[in-house]
Amino acid sequence: MGKDNLMLLKEKLEKLEGTHVKIYEKCKRKNIILKGTLIKTYPNMFLIIIDKTNEKRSYRYIDVLTEQVQLEIDNKPIKELIKEDVR
Repeated sequence: MGKDNLMLLKEKLEKLEGTHVKIYEKCKRKNIILKGTLIKTYPNMFLIIIDKTNEKRSYRYIDVLTEQVQLEIDNKPIKELIKEDVR
């Protein structure tokens, strides 16, 4: 997990602003699954608005890289989408 992976993730999410996503959060005792829309990216984090509650939640890129948070777009994990871009 280097700076290259972080930059690739940021660039991919910037391109996907406005896209519907599925979020898997790993918590201590349970996993949370949410659906929402990626609304904005920032240098260190990104925002997703949750479908059911219209709540805005922020996530850090590092959490995605360490798999504390997993994102899926069209049933494909974000890491697969990044690999496809690199090819």
